[in-house]
Amino acid sequence: MEPILALYSLTALVGLWVILFWLYPDYRVDAFREDMFALRDELFEYAAGGGIQFDDPLYVLLRNTMNGFIRVGHKLSLGHLVVFLWWTNGAKSYRPKFAEIWESRIKHVSCQQRESLVGIRDRMNVLVTKHMVFNSPLFALMFAPVVLAKGLLAFTKKLQSLLRIESIDTLASVAGR
Repeated sequence: MEPILALYSLTALVGLWVILFWLYPDYRVDAFREDMFALRDELFEYAAGGGIQFDDPLYVLLRNTMNGFIRVGHKLSLGHLVVFLWWTNGAKSYRPKFAEIWESRIKHVSCQQRESLVGIRDRMNVLVTKHMVFNSPLFALMFAPVVLAKGLLAFTKKLQSLLRIESIDTLASVAGR
């Protein structure tokens, strides 16, 4: 009986290892790229609708940045970020930083364009941050309880509104007097 239990345990551990360190990271990269492609398509649709010119430097900057994220999505992780920041700490770069380029280009667009493009950039950054956090199975397992708790809280609030708990609270309050 014990050898069979050990075999089942070993099979489960190997299966868990395959899921956590092979299938899950591949899924995360694919999901990230899919989301980034969708956001890039949204930027394209914005430009196609006349929101900004296709040759505008701000459009080109956002599109190229999204293309870069799509291209290196498999390398984006918190570990890579830490190593990159440590490696480049104190190194003087002669390339302008993204924020400097963005600020110099965002000044030349209308308020409505600025609002739309900043919104797209913010969503791009959220996608990247989410990918870097959840790309690691260990970080994902650490954050899973937080995400589940947040989802449970949202579900509870929705359920309360559907069941009109406030009405029941009012009834109980009156009955308790």
